[in-house]
Amino acid sequence: MPPLSSPGSSSPIAGDTTALITDPSDEFDVVDTGPPSADDTQNQSTVPEDARSRVWYAIVLCGAGFLFPFNTYIAAADFLEQRYEEYHPEFYITLVYIYATCITVAISLFVLVDRYPLRWRIRFGYMMFGISLIGFILVEVAVTRGSLSRQSGFGWVLFTVVITAIGGGVQQSSYYGYAGMLHGGTYTLALMVGESLAGVAVSFNRIVTKAAYNDAESAVEQSTFVFLGLTLGYLVVCLGLSEWTYRTPFTKHYLKKLPKPEVIALDLYGDESSTDDGGSLAARGGAAVLGGGSVSSQRTGSTRRRLARIIKYPMAAVFVSFLVTLSTFPGVATMPSSEKLGDWSPIVVISLFNVGDLIGKLLPLTSVVWLIPSWWSEIKLLKFTAWRLLFIPAMVLCAAPLDKPALPGFGWICIITLFLGVTGGYTGTLAMSSGPQACQEKDREVAGTIMTLSLLCGLAAGVTLSIALLAMIDPTSFA
Repeated sequence: MPPLSSPGSSSPIAGDTTALITDPSDEFDVVDTGPPSADDTQNQSTVPEDARSRVWYAIVLCGAGFLFPFNTYIAAADFLEQRYEEYHPEFYITLVYIYATCITVAISLFVLVDRYPLRWRIRFGYMMFGISLIGFILVEVAVTRGSLSRQSGFGWVLFTVVITAIGGGVQQSSYYGYAGMLHGGTYTLALMVGESLAGVAVSFNRIVTKAAYNDAESAVEQSTFVFLGLTLGYLVVCLGLSEWTYRTPFTKHYLKKLPKPEVIALDLYGDESSTDDGGSLAARGGAAVLGGGSVSSQRTGSTRRRLARIIKYPMAAVFVSFLVTLSTFPGVATMPSSEKLGDWSPIVVISLFNVGDLIGKLLPLTSVVWLIPSWWSEIKLLKFTAWRLLFIPAMVLCAAPLDKPALPGFGWICIITLFLGVTGGYTGTLAMSSGPQACQEKDREVAGTIMTLSLLCGLAAGVTLSIALLAMIDPTSFA
């Protein structure tokens, strides 16, 4: 049972991140967000309960779902390295995915959030995931049969990664906006726990499917196809769970506080669209012109900038946290190998990171005083996140020089990768859950999308640094 408080309770809980923003002892100036709205001061006793935390658990599973496709590419590193070794697939797949997702989230923030209902944006993500994974299977079958060269095949693989990134960008930003609207920030924590579960589940899935076959190339291919099929099956389950959450009284209570898109034929619940009094996009500075009525795009930009100023410290913390992680993982972290483990080496390292990441994201749900969100001020969290920059030289020492690393032995990279995952999961979760809670309820969906964009900018910067580190450690990598 997650440590969720009753919506009507004012007592601090392990999962409540509001105190991270409102604690008067914080060592920074609190930004005035204006007088509370009527929704913010509504009698909390009227808020429906999340019976048995079912919505919380459903969001955990859905959080795993939107990262399953990308984690599938990463966990299939042994197959991709075997088939496309000369193209360094682990670097280019990550690079293409992160940049495409970052661009997609930016478009979502300034265009899609105000024009398309949440439900349809999330459905679009699942549709793109299905297309990309089925496309990936078809490409690999064509390469195996000789219908495609390996060079062309890798190009098509990257194209399927772009499709995954487009679906993931739209869906991830939508889910973070969705979770940010719900009570106390604990649902953003649920989403991030789900992301970690995706990594652990995908790694476990890959280990089982790989162990079930021998090391021949054909067997590795067969295990990979089984692996992809299981991923597709899980995505269907996530789609069903997401559809169910929209219909619960608890979720409807929060979603109905948001203004509906003015010109979309169907609203969030599938009914004909209409705007309530005061519920137009203009009420929150939205921008959309689709079939009638216009709202100034300048007002949209002003709203985004205002929210960014309010949540600037969580934005900076999440940027730094994910920059450090992606600059070293999976690229540099998977360079060292063990003679005994052979091609299992990257799978072990990736699995350790995913386990550590899950542990880190579960820590805010504990009752340990210095781990719960209310113990941290925004500045304190940003300073702690900055210390993670030390992981970058530590990882490089495990991989360079190539012939004799400064920190020899496969054990070093395993230990450092585990702690990289724990600290990254913890700091990222605190930052992502605190941002939307600093804003009024009507702005939390947009604030969640802004936090997602900051996260992805950190990932983009990190993967760019990762390429530079690879070139420094092995100058022949891109020859």
